[in-house]
Amino acid sequence: MSTRLIVRLASAASIALAFIFSISSSFNAPIHSTIHCRSRRIMSAICEPTRIQQLNPFRRHSDLNSYRRSLTPSNTPPHPSYQYSPHTPAYHQPDRAPFQHNKHNTMGRRVTLTPRAKVDDAMLPEQYPESPSGSSLTQMDSPIDTRLGKKNGNTVWMEMGALLNTLEDPVNLGQGYPDWEPPEFVQRSANEAIRSGFNQYTRTQGHPSLVEVLGSRYSMHMKRNVDPNSEIAITVGCSQALYLALQALVNEGDEVILLEPFFDLYLGQIKLAGGRPVTVPLDLSSSGEWRVNLEALEAKINPKTKAIIVNTPHNPSGKVFTEDELEGIASIVRKYPQLSVISDEVYKYIINDPERDIMHPSEPCTEEMCPPIPPPRHIHFASIDGMWNRTVTCSSAGKTFSITGWQVGWMVGPKDFIKKVHTLLPYVQFCAPTPMQHALASVLRDADRQYEGYDNYYTWLRKMYINKRQRLEEGIKKSGLIPTIGDGGFFIMADAKRLLPLVPLSYIEQAAENNRGVDFAFCRWLAEEHGIVTIPASPFFSSGSPSLEDRCLVRLAFCKKDEVLDRACERLSRVGQQVEDFEKRSQGRKEVLGVSTPAHSQASIAASTAVAGAGST
Repeated sequence: MSTRLIVRLASAASIALAFIFSISSSFNAPIHSTIHCRSRRIMSAICEPTRIQQLNPFRRHSDLNSYRRSLTPSNTPPHPSYQYSPHTPAYHQPDRAPFQHNKHNTMGRRVTLTPRAKVDDAMLPEQYPESPSGSSLTQMDSPIDTRLGKKNGNTVWMEMGALLNTLEDPVNLGQGYPDWEPPEFVQRSANEAIRSGFNQYTRTQGHPSLVEVLGSRYSMHMKRNVDPNSEIAITVGCSQALYLALQALVNEGDEVILLEPFFDLYLGQIKLAGGRPVTVPLDLSSSGEWRVNLEALEAKINPKTKAIIVNTPHNPSGKVFTEDELEGIASIVRKYPQLSVISDEVYKYIINDPERDIMHPSEPCTEEMCPPIPPPRHIHFASIDGMWNRTVTCSSAGKTFSITGWQVGWMVGPKDFIKKVHTLLPYVQFCAPTPMQHALASVLRDADRQYEGYDNYYTWLRKMYINKRQRLEEGIKKSGLIPTIGDGGFFIMADAKRLLPLVPLSYIEQAAENNRGVDFAFCRWLAEEHGIVTIPASPFFSSGSPSLEDRCLVRLAFCKKDEVLDRACERLSRVGQQVEDFEKRSQGRKEVLGVSTPAHSQASIAASTAVAGAGST
């Protein structure tokens, strides 16, 4: 029998059943709903064989209500006066009286149908609430709030990002990512990886070719043999490496020491692991140099202290920890058996102090396999005597190769600890992106070869960032901002105290209303009035930090194209001219009337100290 004949017979059967339906409905016969619904589904099953299984409605639906909802076409909103029974047709007939079914009836049994009033939310079954306002997902106490604490208002990144979008011609020195494309050899490796078929899952603990390259490099860095399969784990960016390190290390109630200013990500990750962050301020000298206070650090250690996070080169200050400072931290760790170190080293190849930098001598490599190039002036904490078994090293390639979106990071450490991380990895993702991992293995080898007239890519990178830092630093000084000393990374921290008298009181009052410090007021003023977007520094500090006393610190990123930095310097120069003009007028008033600098600049610094850290805690 042909399909066309089947369809015609089915159509005739459907018409006959519809006729029966119309007759029975005039007598309000209770059988009509079942007949009509069944006839319609029989017709659909004949025309669409894949839907035959729907003839048994409970094969795919566990209860009457889910089956009831399945009969409604997704593009047809329900009529407001109807509540469906298991036998209601898939379309609506508003001219007919609505019915309500007995919830104890099942398919195939005779049902009693009675007219009912219009349905409202209060009449719906409690076990299947239709109103979003009744959902437990919107009313429950979130474990995230319990861990992190309920935040009031936006984060600094949300606030400054929203401000950036309102500006017509902004110069963005706030966000810390390069605004140029990665080198050609990096892009070529990515294209080749995709074309070569590396597009499916790979080994969860790390793509074989990448861990082999990293094992070879870190064996040189750590001055010991690093097993690529048992002492390295590949993660989705360095952020996930830090997160998993804390999850594998920290128990409920353990304390983790942060040297402030700190990258605000650490704060939330420690809390999510059940730990308690404890801050130790870096000393900021009158000359603008950041130093580790070893006595203050050791004073914060107690039996609950589980780890210290060391970040060098440092975000946000740009500080590169000296050998004496790292040895001092290591000597403290040796005294306390429960202590470990999480070493965040994502900026290790970006050392940009030309006066104090000492380049490792190297010869141009023309071989197919070049020896790994050590990062200049960077000391891997795990390479210090006795620290391998006490340290997990976290890093990534995003900053080094301008590929922050690739999101490939890693951690290196003793096999007993890395085994715990290998256990965690399948529960957070099956693997980091396979093509990016495969490409990065080639990128790391190619970077050791000659590049753009330099012995290797890393030397070119260092020179590029030295030039960019110098370029922006000159503009910062012309503006009246006072930069602190930084040797690495791609951020400059600067004190804006001198510029505060230029900030209208309305900006400071608005910041205070939102529980923000004067650094937020200054950054908003600089963005709205001069088109320069920067990041206020108070979220990088704990509340009441001594580093913020009598200071207004902001962070500026110089990982930007030269033309962007030049535009920023032009605008900063105009700000500096305003500062000079204002100070001349103020000096004149002092001499004539004895009037001091506007009081709001002094009061606002005190306010900044009072609410410091509000953006990150």
